[in-house]
Amino acid sequence: MALSERDAGRVRRFGPPQRIVHRATGWLMLLCLVAAACLYLNPLAQLVGRRPLVAGVHRWSGILLPVPLLLGLLSPEFRADLRRLNRFAVYDRRWLRAVRRGLTKPKDRPAGKFNAGQKLYAGWIAGAVLVMMFTGLPMWFMGFLPFLSRAGAIFVHDILAWVIALVLVGHLRKAYADPEARRGMRTGYVTRPWADRHHPRWLDEERADEPDGRSAKSRRESPTTAARAQTDGPRTTSGVKLWSGVPVGADLKYPFLAGTLPDADGELKGAAFPVPASWVASWLEKQPGFDVSTITYARFTELFRQSQAEYDEVIGTDDPDLSAFRASGGKLLTWHGQQDQLIPTRGTVTYRQQVERTLGGAARADDFYRVFLAPGAAHCALTGQTDDLGALRAWVEEGKAPETLTATLTDSTGKQVTRDLCAYPKESRYRGHGDPAAADSFRCVTPPRR
Repeated sequence: MALSERDAGRVRRFGPPQRIVHRATGWLMLLCLVAAACLYLNPLAQLVGRRPLVAGVHRWSGILLPVPLLLGLLSPEFRADLRRLNRFAVYDRRWLRAVRRGLTKPKDRPAGKFNAGQKLYAGWIAGAVLVMMFTGLPMWFMGFLPFLSRAGAIFVHDILAWVIALVLVGHLRKAYADPEARRGMRTGYVTRPWADRHHPRWLDEERADEPDGRSAKSRRESPTTAARAQTDGPRTTSGVKLWSGVPVGADLKYPFLAGTLPDADGELKGAAFPVPASWVASWLEKQPGFDVSTITYARFTELFRQSQAEYDEVIGTDDPDLSAFRASGGKLLTWHGQQDQLIPTRGTVTYRQQVERTLGGAARADDFYRVFLAPGAAHCALTGQTDDLGALRAWVEEGKAPETLTATLTDSTGKQVTRDLCAYPKESRYRGHGDPAAADSFRCVTPPRR
């Protein structure tokens, strides 16, 4: 298996064939370049001497350069990596656009096992080696070629040698800057967080959590396992969380999050929630009639990444750098029901935490951005009213930052009660005395860290 685990936190990146080929090619390339320097740079030539021996080393190391690769073709694992290097995907073009624009966030540079830069480098260096061989061999048999052919071959050979040397220096600098990448080539294993950060599509496409590739339709789980998966949220096949799950206590029956509908024979069948089902069928698969029940767990992750790659620049709203908005004097107020079954509450909380980390802490975020969580409220279903727009207006126009939002609610008995929604991360707690229907019987407290 391409990604068999060495231990709980590491995954296999390269097997012995890839590492041996890389190492042998690297040493031959280094030997060839050093010998070339000793032939063409006078100070080195005088220091080393033995020109016939050095010339022989240069020639044979150059001729042998393709041999490790040719021997590597005997390995299925090595051939699989060559196919990946030769296959340019849609997200590789996005990686290149991000490089041109100077974007460095992992989400801006999607990559499989090899990123677009590595693919271009591998193709270029292979072509350069072939050109060097075909321009170097004529110099070995000078008497068989006319003068112009010899001069042209020498010119191309010498210029390309300098270019290769510069490109290799860049390659070594990149490798030196990434210890985990070097460790992967040296030992064959890398950490899972590194793989998910720099090569997320590699794990998503190749490490199957289900060895038989079963689809979500064919897999049978206990109700407890299925419910736990709903609240935990979707993950990649390597266990990395993609998004937050449905809050505990949220209504899964409406609108058909975990619903059923009768088929032509009257038998109840699972019914997908129409919004994401339509999104996948029409916008990702580009087949309006696509059956989403055939999606495998690995394919789900591919679709998730595809959605990010194709549409994040258009409708993405998860950039936590709100410094420009803050500097312009803007204020942002969010309230979110804690039993929202369509937009997970945890996603809003996670975004707020990302803003805090980006801007330097909770206090700096509180200066312009506050979140209020409404206990028991479902999606767009606060059973009452709260003057959130009035609170935002007072904050912008009068400088009164809201500590709470007072909400008038209707409880299960039909009685009206008032509650203060507390600014995150605080929670509302009963004081132990007073009318439970009155907001002043509760206070906002910071919960202990979990």
